[in-house]
Order: sequence, then structure tokens, then C-alpha cells
Amino acid sequence: YDLLSGTSMASPHIAGIAAVLKQIHKKWSPMEIKSAMMTSAGDTIGTTTPFDQGAGQVQPNKASAPGVVFDHDVEDW
Repeated sequence: YDLLSGTSMASPHIAGIAAVLKQIHKKWSPMEIKSAMMTSAGDTIGTTTPFDQGAGQVQPNKASAPGVVFDHDVEDW
């Protein structure tokens, strides 16, 4: 298959961005960090539906000040 694409290649980048966001916002939970990354993500392929690309490409600068973050816990799942 394709070794250099998908989740395997994105994982270290996302983990690094999450670590930086945790340094900026020390009280954020892991779900708030995820929310910031997903709600501030940008379009990757020029579509108008998230079903074509998921949340999109993470934009670390925008994720550091997303405006609003959502927190979840076990009951929400």
C-alpha cells in the first residue's frame, strides 16, 4: 500500500502540535486540544463537505486561538 500517507505519517505531527497547544493552554483537556485542532482545520482538497476529507489540515496557529473549544467526557461517548 502507500507507506508515506495517511494516519501513520500524520500521527507524529499531530502529537507535536498537541504538545505545543498543551504548553500554551495548560488547563485544556486532551478533548479540548482535539477540538481546537479540528474546528480550526483548513480545507485540503477544495471540497465543501467534511465527508470528503474529515476535519481537514491542522493549522497550528489558528488552533492556538480557536475562539471556542468543546470538552467531552465518558458520558458524552
